[in-house]
Amino acid sequence: MRNLSSAIAIVSALYSAAIQGLWVTKKSLTRDKQGKLITLHQLVNSDSDYRGYWDTLKSAPTAEKDICIPWLKVHLIELQKALSKPVTIQEEGQHLINLERYITFMARCKELMDYTPPSVGDHHQGEQVKHLLAQLRTITFFQGTDERLLTRSTILQRQEVSNRRSRKDQMLQLGFP
Repeated sequence: MRNLSSAIAIVSALYSAAIQGLWVTKKSLTRDKQGKLITLHQLVNSDSDYRGYWDTLKSAPTAEKDICIPWLKVHLIELQKALSKPVTIQEEGQHLINLERYITFMARCKELMDYTPPSVGDHHQGEQVKHLLAQLRTITFFQGTDERLLTRSTILQRQEVSNRRSRKDQMLQLGFP
């Protein structure tokens, strides 16, 4: 559906501290799934100025090029870069308004506004959407949720290490309880 914003949120969660500590679980993934996980990480990788994200946007078929929900964080970074240029420049001893800053900023704004969200069409009234909305209504957010998840991740990580040391997985594969 080209909802890049939601896709990035999911990928970011997969690379959160709570998940990264579960190295035994990650190691048990097939090579194919590990490769896909690495490819997904390239979308959110800031080391190359989010090149994976920009490449994903450009790789869309021509008819769908501007139909997506973009990842606002990257576009806001680009706007910030444009605004970080000096407001005035000095030419031949005179202070002038930096029109390049304005033009770059407006081009980035226009680029962001060119994207249109995908049409949900018939899916909007479907049973799947009703079910999803019902599930979303049951979600509650509490103070300290992140801490609880990190604690749970730490417990699972300790369990993985303990299982690895006791070779529990190999014993189960051999038929021992």
